[in-house]
Amino acid sequence: MCKTAICLLHVRQDKVAGRDRQEDLAKNESISISLQMDKALREAVFRAGGARSLARKLGVSHQTIVQWKRCPVLRVLEVEKLTGVSKERLRPDIYPP
Repeated sequence: MCKTAICLLHVRQDKVAGRDRQEDLAKNESISISLQMDKALREAVFRAGGARSLARKLGVSHQTIVQWKRCPVLRVLEVEKLTGVSKERLRPDIYPP
């Protein structure tokens, strides 16, 4: 093999390894994001088809959804209607069971 081919092979391997690392970071980021949310909100996001999908339905950015730790009071009824997760589960402090 010529030096150029060996050099290109190493570059290709580095790019593939870099992509794998980026995918791993993205997976870890999505896990940490979902762990910040309470259980009922995670279920609502899952039922909606993900944070982007729920955000589109609510007319907000997906970053807004990702930053939520609990469903905001002003969005509870709308999220309940869109996802089927009850308001009592989304905000038991406001809507006691």
